[in-house]
Amino acid sequence: MASLGRSAVPEWRRGLAGPSLRIVESNSRYVHILAGPGTGKTFTMMRRIARFLEQGNDPSRILVVTFTRTAAYDLRKKLEQLCVTGSDRMTASTLHGLCYSMLKRKEVLKATGRVPRTLFPYEEEYLLRDLGAGFGNLRTRRRMLEAYLAGWSRLQHGKSEAGVLNPGQDFVRALDNWLRFHDAMLVGELVPLIYDYLSTDPNCSDVRKYNHVFVDEYQDLNLADLTVIDMLAKEANLTVAGDDLQSIYGFRFAHPQGVIDFPKAHPGTHSETLTDCRRCPKRVIEIANRLMQSGGANPSRHLCPCTGAKEGEVDILRWTDPDEEASGICRIIKCYLRVGCPVSPGDILVLTPRKSLAAKLRQEMTRNSVRTETALGEQDLFEGAECQERISLLQLLVNPNDKAALRCWLGAGSSSFLSKSYKQVRDVCESDNISPKEILDQLRIGGRKLPGATSLLPKYARFLEEMGHLKNLCGKPLLDAWLPEDVEGLLPLRALLDGIVSHDTSCDELLSYITDYLARPEAPMCSSDVRIMTLHKAKGLEAHTVIILGLVDGLLPSHSDGPDQAQIEEQRRLLYVAMTRAKARLLLSTWASASQKDVLQLKASNTRWVGKGVLSVCQSRFLSELGSSSCRPENGLEFVGRLEK
Repeated sequence: MASLGRSAVPEWRRGLAGPSLRIVESNSRYVHILAGPGTGKTFTMMRRIARFLEQGNDPSRILVVTFTRTAAYDLRKKLEQLCVTGSDRMTASTLHGLCYSMLKRKEVLKATGRVPRTLFPYEEEYLLRDLGAGFGNLRTRRRMLEAYLAGWSRLQHGKSEAGVLNPGQDFVRALDNWLRFHDAMLVGELVPLIYDYLSTDPNCSDVRKYNHVFVDEYQDLNLADLTVIDMLAKEANLTVAGDDLQSIYGFRFAHPQGVIDFPKAHPGTHSETLTDCRRCPKRVIEIANRLMQSGGANPSRHLCPCTGAKEGEVDILRWTDPDEEASGICRIIKCYLRVGCPVSPGDILVLTPRKSLAAKLRQEMTRNSVRTETALGEQDLFEGAECQERISLLQLLVNPNDKAALRCWLGAGSSSFLSKSYKQVRDVCESDNISPKEILDQLRIGGRKLPGATSLLPKYARFLEEMGHLKNLCGKPLLDAWLPEDVEGLLPLRALLDGIVSHDTSCDELLSYITDYLARPEAPMCSSDVRIMTLHKAKGLEAHTVIILGLVDGLLPSHSDGPDQAQIEEQRRLLYVAMTRAKARLLLSTWASASQKDVLQLKASNTRWVGKGVLSVCQSRFLSELGSSSCRPENGLEFVGRLEK
C-alpha cells in the first residue's frame, strides 16, 4: 500500500475535486461517467481503481475492460507510477481478449463445441470463396456474412429484423460447417459464444469471479458486449465510462445509446458528467462545440476550457487539389520542425479520411526526408498473397494440423483460390473422416486418385519443402529463411517483426505477436516520427499539432450510398474526435478540385466537370458549421509562404 505521507491524504485522493472526486469516492454499486474528450475520464477511473486496491480489495477480483490493448497496458503503467500494490495482479483486457481466454478453458470448449482459433481478416476471404456461387456473387456473400455477425452483435441472431438482410439458414449452416471443419471461428463470434455459454450456465464461476468491474469507452460496445458485461458483473460493483458524442464505430455495430440508458437499466446508479477539457486550447474547444451543436448536441454536454487554458491556433487551408495539399502540408510540417522550434516530429499527428491521401502525403514526406510512422490497418500490411502465404506457413510450423492455414497456403496467389479443387478434397475428408493433409499425402504418393485436386499438389509439395527448411530454426536465421529480404512483398511484415526478434525467438512467439497485432491493430500512442493515420485510428491519442486532410464533401462526410443522416452524424462525431486530439494547434485542410482518377479512387461526391480530366469538388459541409469568422479558409500556398519567410 502506498504511504499516506505527512498530510495523511491517500494517494488516490490527491488533486481530486468536483465530479472526479465524487466518482472516486462513491460507494454506489453502479457508477456511470459521461465524459467528453480530454476531461480526465481515464484518470478518474484509474484513481477509483487505485482507491479499491489501496483499501485492500483483492486485485485478482478486479476486472478492467478497455477498448484497446494499449489502453489496458497504459492503465497498468499509470497505476504502477502511483505505487499502487497489486495492480499487476488485476485483469485488464479488451472484451475480445477476455472472451478468447475464457474459450480456451476445457469446460467452455466442451460447452460451446468450438475451437478458439480465430480467422485472420484475410482468411475470411477463403471462407467466402469456398461457400460458392449458390449464395450469390462474392459481394452478396460478404454482405450475408456481415448480416450474420450483425445479428449476433444485436442479439438478433436467427431472427428477422426490419431493414436488415437475413442471411438465411442455408447460408448459416454452410458457414458453420466450414468453420467447424477447419476448427476455426470468426472474431465476431467470440463475445456471442461467451454470451451463449453464460446464458446456458448462469451460475458458472465466471459470474462470481469479480467484485469490481470497470469498463472504459462504453459507447463503443455492441448489445452482445453490453449483455456479457452485465453477466460478468452479476454480483459485482460496475463502473462504466463513455461518451455517446465520441461514438464512431457504427460499422462494428456499436450501441452508443447504451451509455445514455445505463442509469435507467441499472437502478440506483451514481451518475456524473465531466466537461472540463484539460487537453485542448480555447479555440479548438470553441469550434468543436459549434460542430456538435450543429448536430443537435445538448449544450450541457459542451466542453469547457480549464482555468489557464491557452488560446491555441486553428487554421483552415484550401488547396487546388490533393497533390498540392500533400506538397503544401509537407512544407508546413518541415517549417514546424525547423531548428529552434519547440515541436518535435512525434508532436505532429496527421489524420485523413482515406488511406490513399495518407499514402500520398507519406510519399511526399519521404521525398523530403521527413520520417513518418503510419497506422492504416491490418489489411494494408497483410493484403499481399506472398505475405498471407508466409503467415500460413508460420501457423503450420506452430501447428501442422491447422486446417485453416493449410487452406490458405494452398489457395494463396491463385485468382480462383483453387476453391473447386479444394472442395473435392474436403468432400473426401468429410466422407472418410480424415484430414486434408492425409488426403494430399495419399495423392502425392499415388495412394489415391482425385483428378480434380491435382492442381493442389505443386503447392503442397512446396509446403513440405519449406517446412523441412524451417523446422528447427529460431531467431534471426528463422526470420531470414521465413521472410527473405529480397522479396519486396514481404518487407512490410519483416519491418514489423525485425525489432522483436532475438537470438532465440521461436515460431510460436512470432505467431503470437502477429496474432495479437491482427486481433486489433492499434495506432502508436507515442512516436519519435510524424504519425500519419486514418481518422478512426485517432481515438485515445493526442498531439501538440493535429492536421486533418481531405475535408471534402463525399470524403467527410462520406455518403457513397446516399446521404444517410445517421451515417453523416457518426462522421460528425468522427471529426469531433479528430479535432479534440489537438493540444495546441489544429490545421483543417480542404481542396477545390481533383483529377478524374483521384475522384474515382477517393469516391468523392458532389463534383462538377471542369474539363481536361479535372472535376471541381465542394469542401466538407462540416467546415461551414464551425461558425467562427476567423475560421474561413485561406489559400494554403499563401499560408506556407508566410511560414517559410
